[in-house]
Amino acid sequence: MHIKVMTNIVLLGDPRVGKTSWLTRIQGKNIDGKNHGYITTIGLSVESMRYKDRYVIFHDIGGYERFNSIFVDHYQLADGALIFYDVKNQRSKDRIEYWKNKLQEDIPYIIVANKIDLLDDPTQTIDHISCYTNYNIEQPLDDLLLKIPVPDDAPTILEQLLVYLYQFVQKLPLLSSLVGFLSF
Repeated sequence: MHIKVMTNIVLLGDPRVGKTSWLTRIQGKNIDGKNHGYITTIGLSVESMRYKDRYVIFHDIGGYERFNSIFVDHYQLADGALIFYDVKNQRSKDRIEYWKNKLQEDIPYIIVANKIDLLDDPTQTIDHISCYTNYNIEQPLDDLLLKIPVPDDAPTILEQLLVYLYQFVQKLPLLSSLVGFLSF
């Protein structure tokens, strides 16, 4: 399969809503069943994979307030976002607007309702998933990628990666002097 374009997607939401578990599942891995796969993301985790006709870089941003100011660059690099909430945690749903406000105005996003396996009478709709049971895991990503067009004249993945790295390094004061000779 020919990969057409690199796509940056940020995973947003409060702690313990299932961002990292979803990322584990979408990569085809199993989650630990004894504690429902809870893995604390302290800060940021960046993972990449091939998905259909895209090379997708996921920026799994921890949901803890104290780290959010550090990740402005990742929000700005985003081509799209998945905003997660826990169906059993009303506060996580109430904070969806908070997470939407982290994104630039024109960035497409999908709101993902996770943990429907914990409901007594789960109403399974297109935006509901369960990382624990692996229900509907691909649907949010498929929906989001439909909102992120692939231009006909898209730069190569290598060109995109070089631009991405250049932008990222420019934000690092110590390293920017080492790569100051780069200009695009």
